Amino acid sequence: MLRLIIGKAFWDSAKKLKQFLRFSFHSVFNSYYDSIDYVVNDEKKIVYIVNSKCGCSTFKRTLALNDEFDGENINYQEIHKRTKEKGLITKVLSEEQRKYFRFTFVRNPYKRIVSLYINKFLDNDKINDGLGFEYSSYLGGYINREISFEQFVKLIVVIPNNLAERHFMKQSDLVYNQSEKIDYIGKLEDYSNDIIDLESKLGFKMSNGNESRKENQSKTYNYMDYYTKETFELLHEFYKKDVEKFEYLEEEKELKTHLGIK
Repeated sequence: MLRLIIGKAFWDSAKKLKQFLRFSFHSVFNSYYDSIDYVVNDEKKIVYIVNSKCGCSTFKRTLALNDEFDGENINYQEIHKRTKEKGLITKVLSEEQRKYFRFTFVRNPYKRIVSLYINKFLDNDKINDGLGFEYSSYLGGYINREISFEQFVKLIVVIPNNLAERHFMKQSDLVYNQSEKIDYIGKLEDYSNDIIDLESKLGFKMSNGNESRKENQSKTYNYMDYYTKETFELLHEFYKKDVEKFEYLEEEKELKTHLGIK
């Protein structure tokens, strides 16, 4: 038992040291700690820019894996794992791939960050079934699993965007700064309409009928209830460009009304 405890402590320390060195490198050279991922389909000449917490499991399943999981009750972690194993994700596009049609989907940033918190901090089944707490070694253990949503917000808003982890990185930075071009941006909130619009531009069908079930998961809670006036103001500044660029001003107004902010 003592050996197991010592071994785990050593492994945890090694992971934190690795993350710290990675953090230091990107700080010095002002490069991205969590750089962009592309899912490429060479046959259809299409590139999906992975935007976490915005339906990326669905696009990996339907675009890259050709629905090989149909009939299987499989979770998002397995989808991500198999996509990587098949070499379908890349951080660098070839000269030819850079000409492909490039798309992504975005999401209301205020809702996206709550979804992240619930998924990564509160969902014990997903945490225990996967690799544990995802941020245990991020920036040397900067984020603790036991913190509240308010504490989480206060921690992430002071992180420079080039050092931000992909799940709370500004979406506008991902789309416009890390990717040199974008041909189509859909909204997760309007998925049913936007996927039809996207398919008409591509000339082939991407949806497989499973998406509506995935979209309904966030309806079991009201994301606005997680906010206080303070957390709203912090994220209002942090995600200001996302709200403006992707036209989430009405959603922001609704949240302000919910919080009694004029």
